[in-house]
Amino acid sequence: MGKPKLTESLISDVCKVISIGGSMKIALHYVGVSEPAFYKWIRIGEEELERLASDSSARPDPNKRLAVKLVQRIRETRANAAVGWLMTIDRAAQDDPRWADRMLRCWYPEYRESQQIDITSGGERIGALPSVGELQEAMEIVKRAIASTSSGDASDGS
Repeated sequence: MGKPKLTESLISDVCKVISIGGSMKIALHYVGVSEPAFYKWIRIGEEELERLASDSSARPDPNKRLAVKLVQRIRETRANAAVGWLMTIDRAAQDDPRWADRMLRCWYPEYRESQQIDITSGGERIGALPSVGELQEAMEIVKRAIASTSSGDASDGS
């Protein structure tokens, strides 16, 4: 097997796999490139981007053009894929608040730990919420609490 070549086609194929959620390892297997060769291209591209960013008078090295393009396309593909997935989760959260809870836990570490909330009525524990996101279950618990309070307190209403 010869030395792998970085080509426009290879970049497109790697990005195709990444765009549908494939890992870098899967993408590399798909295009038939070893991890050492691929990560060498990534390192070359990142170093060239850093060099160009740090020196406004620097000219791009034409021998590193494809490595730079590889890094830029992977960054762009990952960002676009993530936005698509976030939009899907956002749509799902409209109908099921558990998706909103999952998203909240991903973005805000303080919500990752399950914080149990006890529900009491008349000093008696009648249920608990495992997290803020379980709104549907919470509504049922609240309805039962209201029903038990209304039936037990009917004579006290004057």
